[in-house]
Amino acid sequence: MKRADAWSIVALVVGVVVQTPGVLIGQVFWSHDLRHHHHPWRDWAAGRWASGELPLWAGDVGGGFPLMADGQAGVFYPPNIVLGLLLTSAHALTVSIVLHGVLAAVGVFWLCRKLGRTHEAAVLAGLAYALSGFVVAHVTYAGFHAVAAWLPWLIGVTLSLRTSRQSGLFALITALCLTAGHPQAAVIALATAALVWLTRRPGSFWLALGGAAIGVFGATPQLVASWELTGFSEREGGVVPGFANIGSLPPWELPNLAFPRFWGWERPADIALTYTHKGAAYFGSGENHWEDCLYLGWPVILLVLLSWRAPRLWKALATGGLVLALGKYTPAWWILQQIPPFDHFRFPARFGMVATLGFAVLASWALDHVDRVRLERLALGAIGILVLGGVVGWGALALVPPEAVPLEAVRAQAIHEGLGYDMTWGLLLPIGSLIALFLLSRFSGQRFSRAVVVVLFLDLSIGLAGYNPTVPAATVQDPGGFDELKDTPWRVATVDRVQPTELDKRLLASSLGLLWGTRDVIVMSPLRMPRHEELLAQAGLDVGLDHGVVQARRLEENLDVARRFAIRWYLTVHELDHPDLELIRDEAGVRLYEDRAPRPMLWTSSEHAADPLTFSDEEHSWRVTVREPSRLVHSETWYPGWEVTLDGEPAELEREGDHQAVQVPAGIHEVAFRYAPGWRWTWILWALVWPIGLGLVVGRRRMTRMS
Repeated sequence: MKRADAWSIVALVVGVVVQTPGVLIGQVFWSHDLRHHHHPWRDWAAGRWASGELPLWAGDVGGGFPLMADGQAGVFYPPNIVLGLLLTSAHALTVSIVLHGVLAAVGVFWLCRKLGRTHEAAVLAGLAYALSGFVVAHVTYAGFHAVAAWLPWLIGVTLSLRTSRQSGLFALITALCLTAGHPQAAVIALATAALVWLTRRPGSFWLALGGAAIGVFGATPQLVASWELTGFSEREGGVVPGFANIGSLPPWELPNLAFPRFWGWERPADIALTYTHKGAAYFGSGENHWEDCLYLGWPVILLVLLSWRAPRLWKALATGGLVLALGKYTPAWWILQQIPPFDHFRFPARFGMVATLGFAVLASWALDHVDRVRLERLALGAIGILVLGGVVGWGALALVPPEAVPLEAVRAQAIHEGLGYDMTWGLLLPIGSLIALFLLSRFSGQRFSRAVVVVLFLDLSIGLAGYNPTVPAATVQDPGGFDELKDTPWRVATVDRVQPTELDKRLLASSLGLLWGTRDVIVMSPLRMPRHEELLAQAGLDVGLDHGVVQARRLEENLDVARRFAIRWYLTVHELDHPDLELIRDEAGVRLYEDRAPRPMLWTSSEHAADPLTFSDEEHSWRVTVREPSRLVHSETWYPGWEVTLDGEPAELEREGDHQAVQVPAGIHEVAFRYAPGWRWTWILWALVWPIGLGLVVGRRRMTRMS
């Protein structure tokens, strides 16, 4: 590696790391999906790996759920495994996010160097991508963020797929994308790579096919399990158009490319209620701020405008990604929806990942071929427009006080403050960047390029400062007070889960029970099973639009439905009025109720006795005594792969609504339920592909160097 390359990479690493200074003093990310899903799910997986078990079935969420099959868990993603074994789950997740930010920056730098860009232009592209609004805002989806980090590496290898070593690298990166923790992002990345290969055809068809095949083998357990779960989930057979269009980027929100707060500013950490994705501070019509925040920085925008002679491939990726991100507002998304597996996805705005990479590479090309006269004119024109727009906008805003806006007070105030920022302080950053670019255009050579890199770094750092705040690691600790709810087969449920986020720990929001040893009936997975969700909704225990006291009344009316899940305790902010529900504790606004007549995990309508023998995520056994032939119901979720034995002999596993059941004759018997999916052996392929692939790549490189 050349010294200039090494120093460039050091600059990129420092530029990414300093964006979250709290991490440097041991703080961790703890907001929205990172708190609700990624942290507890990875903690569960790391615990299973550490005990020498495959993380397949999670009995502590969803009334029993194949959590590994939800691609977001990232169970078979090697970095997750290694970090999970070395660090606490909160620090493992935080370090992973920072490392993937660095990986994204260095990957784009490497890609641009392969394309012949100068060091300065490659550094600019690396910062433009890794610190862009899209990548920074998608930290809240840790798996997506990981795939975004691998995208430039995948494209770079695809462009030079000419040797077996490069085919091996292609296979490894493909497998990393498929296991990183976001199936939609992986499909977008691999589809982009396929299009790049078809347009460039840099090497042998068989090298490409072989690399893709090995990469798929390296992700076999994840792919097979996710495909099976999809067939039993709400997305079976694809999604309806209305659902698929959720998360389309409204065309009128394209100013977010230049102004990160044009339609308000609402970070994931700012959302006031758990399970919600949009509050008052983001007043755009898109799904939420972080999906539509595609901020590029003004130096990148001006350089892209000067890149009209750049290679067509990157212009196609930038414009194509942006058009697909518009979703329902163009026919392109509808056409793509006709092609599996895109028919299972929503949030087309996530194609912004491809657009952002395209824009970053175009900016690097323009920096190496910049016409300084055109740059000066563009900068001056933009400054004039911004100043005029600010004067007019502020004058109009001053004439319309918040109370004059015909909306609820909170939203009217948020809109007024957001527009006020856009017309005042929100203009200082772009105007300052444009003035700097205008002045710097008088320089030449490396001085100009390096100065533009510094301006872009400051632009993105200031414009998106604090987007992903960190908290002290102690925040993640067990809140205490749940001792009687732990290490027991009985489950706990939360009534009305849409509550202020400060109550998350006391209400064990989403999957937080996985961290502290309690068992919940809900799982916030995009592959939730409809029958399970229907029962939860009937009992008022789902995450639905009807929240508040409505859910509490629903539970009181349908307590027998809730009892099918072997629930003994209920957490709620409401008073429950039912003779069988006893208030055990009332602290900090959260009440804990105990059902005095709960239904056990194994039950039947006839007289019986059941003594537990073994109890783990994937195996439950009892010694059962029944006086007459009976149908025993097991409250664990019915799902393919579960099997039952009666006195050591295989028996027929039946389905009782959402649960498992088995017929037993009168007498004393030993009944055992075990989760052993037929595809379980595929983990062997996964275990073999990684070391063999790494050995081929590293070994080939060493032999090449020796020769």
